[in-house]
Amino acid sequence: MDHSIILAQILGISLFPIGVGMLARRSYVSAAIDNALQNAGTLWLMGFIAVAIGAIMVPIQEIWSGWQAIVTLMGWVALIKGIVIIMFPESMSALYRTWNKRGIIAFSATVSTLLGLLFIYEGFVR
Repeated sequence: MDHSIILAQILGISLFPIGVGMLARRSYVSAAIDNALQNAGTLWLMGFIAVAIGAIMVPIQEIWSGWQAIVTLMGWVALIKGIVIIMFPESMSALYRTWNKRGIIAFSATVSTLLGLLFIYEGFVR
Protein backbone atom coordinates (compact mmCIF):
# COMPACT_ATOMS: atom_id res chain seq x y z
CA MET A 1 0.00 0.00 0.00
CA ASP A 2 1.16 3.53 -0.79
CA HIS A 3 2.75 5.43 2.12
CA SER A 4 0.56 8.44 1.39
CA ILE A 5 -2.60 6.38 1.86
CA ILE A 6 -1.36 4.88 5.15
CA LEU A 7 -0.38 8.31 6.48
CA ALA A 8 -3.73 9.74 5.35
CA GLN A 9 -5.52 6.97 7.24
CA ILE A 10 -3.46 7.54 10.40
CA LEU A 11 -3.87 11.31 10.20
CA GLY A 12 -7.58 11.06 9.40
CA ILE A 13 -8.47 8.82 12.30
CA SER A 14 -6.31 10.97 14.60
CA LEU A 15 -7.06 14.54 13.53
CA PHE A 16 -10.83 14.26 13.13
CA PRO A 17 -11.71 13.13 16.67
CA ILE A 18 -9.06 15.42 18.16
CA GLY A 19 -10.53 18.42 16.32
CA VAL A 20 -14.13 17.53 17.20
CA GLY A 21 -13.15 16.97 20.83
CA MET A 22 -11.35 20.31 20.96
CA LEU A 23 -14.38 22.08 19.49
CA ALA A 24 -16.81 20.34 21.86
CA ARG A 25 -14.71 20.99 24.98
CA ARG A 26 -13.04 24.34 24.32
CA SER A 27 -12.73 25.46 27.93
CA TYR A 28 -11.36 22.07 28.98
CA VAL A 29 -8.78 22.11 26.18
CA SER A 30 -7.81 25.69 27.01
CA ALA A 31 -7.26 24.73 30.67
CA ALA A 32 -5.32 21.61 29.65
CA ILE A 33 -3.04 23.69 27.44
CA ASP A 34 -2.42 26.21 30.23
CA ASN A 35 -1.68 23.34 32.61
CA ALA A 36 0.70 21.62 30.17
CA LEU A 37 2.61 24.85 29.57
CA GLN A 38 3.31 25.20 33.30
CA ASN A 39 5.19 21.90 33.37
CA ALA A 40 8.64 21.88 31.73
CA GLY A 41 8.61 18.09 31.40
CA THR A 42 5.28 18.09 29.61
CA LEU A 43 6.44 20.80 27.23
CA TRP A 44 9.64 18.90 26.50
CA LEU A 45 7.61 15.73 25.90
CA MET A 46 5.40 17.64 23.45
CA GLY A 47 8.52 18.67 21.56
CA PHE A 48 9.97 15.16 21.64
CA ILE A 49 6.74 13.64 20.29
CA ALA A 50 6.55 16.25 17.52
CA VAL A 51 10.18 15.55 16.53
CA ALA A 52 9.50 11.79 16.49
CA ILE A 53 6.38 12.15 14.34
CA GLY A 54 8.15 14.53 11.94
CA ALA A 55 11.23 12.31 11.77
CA ILE A 56 9.02 9.39 10.74
CA MET A 57 6.92 11.31 8.23
CA VAL A 58 9.59 13.38 6.47
CA PRO A 59 11.70 10.53 5.03
CA ILE A 60 8.75 8.43 3.88
CA GLN A 61 6.52 11.22 2.53
CA GLU A 62 8.18 13.60 0.11
CA ILE A 63 5.40 14.31 -2.40
CA TRP A 64 4.72 17.97 -3.14
CA SER A 65 1.60 17.72 -5.31
CA GLY A 66 -2.09 17.26 -4.64
CA TRP A 67 -3.38 16.31 -1.22
CA GLN A 68 -0.13 14.44 -0.53
CA ALA A 69 1.62 17.82 -0.30
CA ILE A 70 -0.45 18.55 2.81
CA VAL A 71 0.81 15.32 4.40
CA THR A 72 4.39 16.23 3.47
CA LEU A 73 3.97 19.74 4.87
CA MET A 74 2.51 18.37 8.11
CA GLY A 75 5.57 16.15 8.56
CA TRP A 76 7.93 19.07 8.11
CA VAL A 77 5.85 21.31 10.40
CA ALA A 78 5.86 18.62 13.12
CA LEU A 79 9.62 18.19 12.85
CA ILE A 80 10.38 21.92 12.94
CA LYS A 81 7.82 22.58 15.69
CA GLY A 82 9.33 19.85 17.86
CA ILE A 83 12.86 21.14 17.36
CA VAL A 84 11.80 24.69 18.22
CA ILE A 85 9.92 23.54 21.35
CA ILE A 86 12.96 21.61 22.56
CA MET A 87 15.43 24.41 21.78
CA PHE A 88 13.30 27.40 22.85
CA PRO A 89 10.70 26.11 25.34
CA GLU A 90 10.07 29.46 27.04
CA SER A 91 9.40 31.24 23.75
CA MET A 92 7.08 28.49 22.52
CA SER A 93 5.26 28.44 25.85
CA ALA A 94 4.66 32.19 25.60
CA LEU A 95 3.46 31.80 22.00
CA TYR A 96 1.05 29.00 22.92
CA ARG A 97 -0.32 31.06 25.82
CA THR A 98 -0.96 33.99 23.48
CA TRP A 99 -2.67 31.73 20.94
CA ASN A 100 -4.77 30.15 23.67
CA LYS A 101 -5.97 33.57 24.86
CA ARG A 102 -6.76 34.80 21.34
CA GLY A 103 -8.84 31.81 20.27
CA ILE A 104 -6.30 30.41 17.82
CA ILE A 105 -6.81 27.04 19.47
CA ALA A 106 -10.46 27.01 18.33
CA PHE A 107 -9.32 27.86 14.81
CA SER A 108 -6.75 25.06 14.87
CA ALA A 109 -9.45 22.65 16.10
CA THR A 110 -11.58 23.55 13.08
CA VAL A 111 -8.60 23.05 10.76
CA SER A 112 -7.83 19.72 12.44
CA THR A 113 -11.42 18.55 11.94
CA LEU A 114 -11.45 19.54 8.27
CA LEU A 115 -8.03 18.00 7.58
CA GLY A 116 -9.18 14.86 9.37
CA LEU A 117 -12.17 14.62 7.05
CA LEU A 118 -9.97 15.19 4.00
CA PHE A 119 -7.56 12.46 5.07
CA ILE A 120 -10.36 10.04 5.92
CA TYR A 121 -11.73 10.59 2.43
CA GLU A 122 -8.36 10.21 0.71
CA GLY A 123 -7.24 7.29 2.89
CA PHE A 124 -10.40 5.21 3.10
CA VAL A 125 -13.00 6.33 0.54
CA ARG A 126 -11.13 7.29 -2.59
